Amino acid sequence: GSIEMEAVLFGRFNLITIGHMEYFKNVIKKYEKINIGITTSDSSTNIPKGFDEFYQMSDNQHKKNIFSVQERCMMLRASLISNDLIDYAKIHIIKRPDYFIDEFNRRFPPEKYQLVLPRDKDINERLTFSKILMREIDVIDIRFETHISDVILNNNQLVEVQKATEKYLDKGCLEVFRSLDGLQRILSKL
Repeated sequence: GSIEMEAVLFGRFNLITIGHMEYFKNVIKKYEKINIGITTSDSSTNIPKGFDEFYQMSDNQHKKNIFSVQERCMMLRASLISNDLIDYAKIHIIKRPDYFIDEFNRRFPPEKYQLVLPRDKDINERLTFSKILMREIDVIDIRFETHISDVILNNNQLVEVQKATEKYLDKGCLEVFRSLDGLQRILSKL
């Protein structure tokens, strides 16, 4: 019989937006099981040659984690529950795959796990991940921008941040975000 592939995807998931939820739903429609890796900020000096710019960009993004990996897990879990997706999803805390390539590929072997990325990821970024991780990527279509969270996180106007969180965050995430005093934390980080 054929092996049922599961999807694997990863990211910082600082905040879970309605865009992320649409993305997860579309992945689940195609793969049934989804493995979501929330990345820690671990890095390493052992990086492939020729990708300096990519790693610099990636490192800058990881410096912007306002919430701990456990808090990000809590927000993701709440969102998966509020969208009835928890039975199809498994959350993993993982080291950054771009630095810990072998570890990622051992944990999620390409024979069993299809790496997926959303269409809104920059094409060069997708191609670079494909080269670094030495595996094919299935690109998932989405209508929403998942990285609207960056808009929220890089704003220092209280009212605007508040409006944006209410408009774009998934309701499950929003509850946890409020319990973590997320607004104040974003504003004090800026």
